[in-house]
Amino acid sequence: MVRFDNVDVKVVISQEWCDFSGNHRILLRDIQYPPNNDGGFGSHFHSITWECMEDAWNVRASIMEPEFRMGSGHRMWICELHSFSPITGLAIIRVGEEHPIPIAPQKNTDVVYASRVVYTWRQWDLIDNVQMNVIRTCDPNNDPLEDY
Repeated sequence: MVRFDNVDVKVVISQEWCDFSGNHRILLRDIQYPPNNDGGFGSHFHSITWECMEDAWNVRASIMEPEFRMGSGHRMWICELHSFSPITGLAIIRVGEEHPIPIAPQKNTDVVYASRVVYTWRQWDLIDNVQMNVIRTCDPNNDPLEDY
């Protein structure tokens, strides 16, 4: 357990992707909050890590949440891993990005913001933490990426 936002949370591996050789893996980690009153729990993106097997698993590259969204101006997170090339260091990931939408203020109130989340499949350089391109925008419900 670690403390985050004054709450005891766990950092958990939410997804793991291994290459065919078994010598490279990508780990997607989330911060998992404790169960709420209805038994559900929340989670937030923590990091994505590329590890290589030598005598043990060694970190080749790791991107923490603040580094991942740096410069975007929006809250961003990785929600799914699709594939990875250990030759190029490029991963195909599904990214959620929150965009604030101003709502007209009521009389004598400040502007209120709602948000809209846009999901996209992107090619990302894990070594340099750089988006290479947006492959396509996703259906917000469930939109697997086929044949890429």
